[in-house]
Amino acid sequence: MKIAILGDVSFNDIYNQLYDSGARPFDDIGNLLKSNDYIIGNLESMCEGSGENFNKYTRVKTKATTLDFLNHIGINVVELAHNHIYDTLLDGFVNTIAFLDKNNIKHIGASTHPDKASEPLIITDNNSSVCILNYVHPDTNPGIPEDAGVYANVFDYSKVKQEIQQYKQIHKTIIVLLHWGGRTEGGKFPDFYQPTLAHRLIDDGADIIIGTHSHAIQPYEIYKGKYIFYGLGNFCFSRIEYKTPNKNAKMFWMCKSLIPIISINDNQLSIDIYKTGIKKDGTITFSKHRKGKASKLFNIVFTKHQVWKLYWLFFKYVRPIGVFIFTDTMTFGQKVLKIGKKFGLNKKH
Repeated sequence: MKIAILGDVSFNDIYNQLYDSGARPFDDIGNLLKSNDYIIGNLESMCEGSGENFNKYTRVKTKATTLDFLNHIGINVVELAHNHIYDTLLDGFVNTIAFLDKNNIKHIGASTHPDKASEPLIITDNNSSVCILNYVHPDTNPGIPEDAGVYANVFDYSKVKQEIQQYKQIHKTIIVLLHWGGRTEGGKFPDFYQPTLAHRLIDDGADIIIGTHSHAIQPYEIYKGKYIFYGLGNFCFSRIEYKTPNKNAKMFWMCKSLIPIISINDNQLSIDIYKTGIKKDGTITFSKHRKGKASKLFNIVFTKHQVWKLYWLFFKYVRPIGVFIFTDTMTFGQKVLKIGKKFGLNKKH
């Protein structure tokens, strides 16, 4: 049995244009992945609905026709426990589920029925039995109203521990797919709590933990012989488009990801890892990623909370200035004025 797990998948904005034009940006990566029995992706873009969830600032959506890219990639399972599940309201979610069901694509992590939202995906063959659990952590701000009619499988440690231990009695391999790390979205390192929590989940019986939501590749480590991927990054994700005269604005946002390919034979696990990127035409590039433990810098950052705090201060306050300077579409002079206004440096005396 082979299972490939992709990072964040969103067919928003530019992908609608690519699909309508007849482009096939996923053919090469689809050929690489087609030898896997299961290809799982974290589908963040729901179909368009009657409106949008304005309780959230950042929202993504796609057309029902563009979801056909799932078939181009070969994805046959999608994770739905994430913070964009209600971006296009109830009918957008229902439209998405209708497409998935029509195309025989399994889905886990969210439902219009609260009990079904927490159901795992069970995969068995003659020699192996795998249970896949999918959760969204509250720190990613799912923003789902109580009367929404859409239910996500929200992470609660006591509940997750109980479920891991329950399913471990039946299934040899437990894979936890976790949408988490809201404070460090876009960062090179996870939040300080994540390694501690991941280690506890491994101690509880999980065999592999794979994180999404970071949109950037974050380190992975091997703890007690078990892989923990803190953030796979963006498999495909268009930059959310704004009206701008600058034609050189980047079309794709944070264009790299990891793909762990899990081979299970007689309940014995091995993992190969590929690294992907997104070219300007949307084509996915890929290469074999050299295995290794978490970087030395990762180990240094998580040695003490004070060290991580220094990283956090840089990520929270310094990095955004650099991102603004090098990626925003305003002129340099406009940027200087805006930064000055932000810090009160251009007031008249």
